[in-house]
Amino acid sequence: MSDENNEIDDSKKPVTDEIATVEKDIYMDYIGRTLINPDKTLKTEGGGKGIELYEDLLRDPEIRQAMQTRRLAVVGREWEIIPGSEKATDIKIADYVKEVLLSCNFDNGRKALLSAIVLGYKPAEIMWEYSEGSIWINRFIGKPSRRFTFDMDNNLRLITLKNMIEGEAVPSRKFQVFAWGSENGSPFGYGLGSSLYWMDWFAKNTLKFWLIFADKFGQPTAVGKYPTGATTEQQGKLLDAIDTIQTEAAIAIPENMIIELLEAARTGSMDTYERLCNYLDKKKTKLILGQTLTSDVGEKGSYAASKTHEEVRQDFITADADELCESLNDQVIKWLVDYNFPNVKRYPRIWIRTEDEEDLKPLAERDKLLVDMGVPITKKYFYDTYGIPEPQAGEEIVSGQQTADVGARASRPKNGNGEFAEDKTFPDQIAIDNLIDSITPEQLQEQLNGVLKPVIDLIKTGESYGAIMEKLSTSYPEMDSDAVEQMLSRAIFISELWGRINV
Repeated sequence: MSDENNEIDDSKKPVTDEIATVEKDIYMDYIGRTLINPDKTLKTEGGGKGIELYEDLLRDPEIRQAMQTRRLAVVGREWEIIPGSEKATDIKIADYVKEVLLSCNFDNGRKALLSAIVLGYKPAEIMWEYSEGSIWINRFIGKPSRRFTFDMDNNLRLITLKNMIEGEAVPSRKFQVFAWGSENGSPFGYGLGSSLYWMDWFAKNTLKFWLIFADKFGQPTAVGKYPTGATTEQQGKLLDAIDTIQTEAAIAIPENMIIELLEAARTGSMDTYERLCNYLDKKKTKLILGQTLTSDVGEKGSYAASKTHEEVRQDFITADADELCESLNDQVIKWLVDYNFPNVKRYPRIWIRTEDEEDLKPLAERDKLLVDMGVPITKKYFYDTYGIPEPQAGEEIVSGQQTADVGARASRPKNGNGEFAEDKTFPDQIAIDNLIDSITPEQLQEQLNGVLKPVIDLIKTGESYGAIMEKLSTSYPEMDSDAVEQMLSRAIFISELWGRINV
């Protein structure tokens, strides 16, 4: 730091500019200002198809099934919108973002974006709409990756008939683009397609040769013999008869012609092609899911091995969810907030819960046992362990009795219409319950200090029941014994009522 103006010495300032830019990348190909996907498999095997080569992979049955499993493993998890801070304004913004995403086809949009796991990148067009003075999202529409490219500044461009090389610029805040697996900052990402392509290529060619093998060795070759001097017409009839053997159960040929079935000699195993196809399919599944046993246990599989492989797959789910959340937070969620809440500094963020919910019942039973034994445990431990928010000042607290009452009402039998059956509580009991709900402890205390205070004072100073009754008769000479008993009963009732409310 400089002593005079507290400025940082230039020699100690960090370099904030990007040095290894795309323009300086000798391995990056581009035409004009348009980038070319650096994927080597697309360059050598694409044949001009580009990313469409990987889009074709998604039609393969094994790849389609495995990708469906991997995408649903992320989309099927719970998600939440975390406010930028605890301030009321930021919480309001987060609630609005959640409401918008719940009102559109957010799950379908995320499934489309997760195709980038194979393709490398996947755009989804955002259909904005105006409603009640706010900007909402009507729906997400997944678009084929082959229709887009990027410029030198990583901006998305739409390839059209008018511009099939460089493409056309698209409006800002219009397309959500998910680039998966990119470790070098490439907007094209780095999907699994480059590895899946070769497994799929070998699998398809293995199947082709398997069909040729089945055609060749599945049935014997028919050989026709005709006598010397047979006319061309006779030879033709023999060939027709040989062709008929393939489909007909019986044929008729001249007596002097012979048809024999020639068995081809086989030197390889009959199941070679089948085992090779199964091997390649499992390789494709393992590459996508990280394992194979949970999708195909097989004869040698086991539950323990399946669980071990499932844990590996969990890493994939977490990584996919984290990458997808980062992409959504940087694009569509930020755009949605900017459209509706100007000058926001702390943006909400989406978070996908990928860890399974912990079974807290055994832990709760253990904690209860420790508390009953008198082991000192802080309240903060319970709030943190069980994920329960600590009540703030002024908030209504649910007591054990209230919870029991709610449970009792919920457990009431239902009638034939599926509605709760009529409550059989007696009217007197309902009146007492309503009295308890309507009278506060302060009001009861006022009753005790007023009408019943003389009676209570007599009870406190009385030596025996007979003395108390004598003093009551003296204090209230016109009151008969029945009235005195009613007053005592009232005093006892209100005292019990006051105690119940305080508890």
